[in-house]
Amino acid sequence: MKDKELTKHCSGCDTTKPITAFYKRAAAKDKLDNFCKDCRKSLNKKNPPKYDRAYMKAYMAKWKEKNPDYMKGWYDRNPDYASNYYQKYQKPKDQAKRKNKKQM
Repeated sequence: MKDKELTKHCSGCDTTKPITAFYKRAAAKDKLDNFCKDCRKSLNKKNPPKYDRAYMKAYMAKWKEKNPDYMKGWYDRNPDYASNYYQKYQKPKDQAKRKNKKQM
């Protein structure tokens, strides 16, 4: 019985392999990927993730060109959020910069 617990069936190559041959996957019931590492690597080479950093950067640039007034309108519609954001994040950064300049 213990031997069965240490192996898992790969959906890609249709073989049974030791659990060390599988990546971890938090969403899976047994916390392991359903493809072995070799099959997962070959799948990722064939179908690279669409949403990598370069893709998202280009996508956002196109979106901003098509919707130039959206962000300006958003800040006008949500002045409290923008003010609170500044108080919470930007103001401490600005104060730290000033403090570092004084120390130099």
